[in-house]
Amino acid sequence: MVKKTIRTVSLIMAIILPMGLMGQTGSITGSVTDENGNALAGANVVVGGTPMGASVDNEGKYIFLGVPAGTNTVEASFIGYASSSQSVTVGNGETTANFSLAVSLLPSDEVVVLASRRIEKIVDAPATIVVINEAKIRQSTGFNFGSLMKEVKGVDIYQAGIQTIGVNARGFMSAYSYRFMMLGDGMNAMLPGAGRSSGGLWPIAKEDMERIEVIMGPSSALYGPNAHNGMVNIISKHPRQYPGGSVVLGAGQNSILTQRFRYAGVAGSLAYKVNFEHMAGIDWTTDKEYWADLNGNDTLDPGETVVVGNEEDSKIDDLRMNTAVYYELGNDIEVAAGFGQGK
Repeated sequence: MVKKTIRTVSLIMAIILPMGLMGQTGSITGSVTDENGNALAGANVVVGGTPMGASVDNEGKYIFLGVPAGTNTVEASFIGYASSSQSVTVGNGETTANFSLAVSLLPSDEVVVLASRRIEKIVDAPATIVVINEAKIRQSTGFNFGSLMKEVKGVDIYQAGIQTIGVNARGFMSAYSYRFMMLGDGMNAMLPGAGRSSGGLWPIAKEDMERIEVIMGPSSALYGPNAHNGMVNIISKHPRQYPGGSVVLGAGQNSILTQRFRYAGVAGSLAYKVNFEHMAGIDWTTDKEYWADLNGNDTLDPGETVVVGNEEDSKIDDLRMNTAVYYELGNDIEVAAGFGQGK
């Protein structure tokens, strides 16, 4: 009888203890501010996996009571700011989760210069314009801006091999498209004599691209006859806004190896930057024979030239470099000079 009583008590304790733990709750409190410490009144805060949500008060503070014990994810968000989340462990007491949100521009607040050759909001531009911002450029895995342009509606990309690209819009796509104009920081980036965009030969490395502006539609009135299908402007990073350095190493199929470097600095009124990129690999591998079948009989006849493909003809050895200096003469007045090369 004694043994049976002990077993019954042990079973009851085994059931009650976990139920007691499951019933534990705590509280989460904190604040939501901008990067300068100003309260973001009305910001939303939610506890993931629960129906709990609240708006912060005029002092930027919030509190949740009765939060289940354990690990919870708290997320704060506010219009015009980037959302932020934290993982917190809730116990019997009070847990703190403070947030400092960074400004994040709304699509309608983006500023462009391509449509009218002056600074204006994208919603005020007199042409259909698409902006590929720095975040999208940084997240892309391609070796040049062609992989980003493929995501723009209405833009056609002709890609011959890994690096060679042609850009066009509104149809009529070909490897030698001269109807779509390419600019770099507002300067003509068309290949001399070829009448086509430089594409993969553009000398700015991906780490130095701030944004890409794309216009679908005629812009010849402002930019000349090569812009009657559209145009693209690649805008590089200013060293005053993006100081510091970065080194990127990459590898891929076809023995691709790439090295990219960027450094920018500021010394009083003088600002400078330099970026460099080298990529090596094999564009294609083939040992086939090709010839001009002049007679159309699928037979190699005397006088018909034979070409044998080999890896030497398809090797990639691309080099890009760019350097620029900026000197500030006064408020809103700056002199800039630069040099770039791509091969």
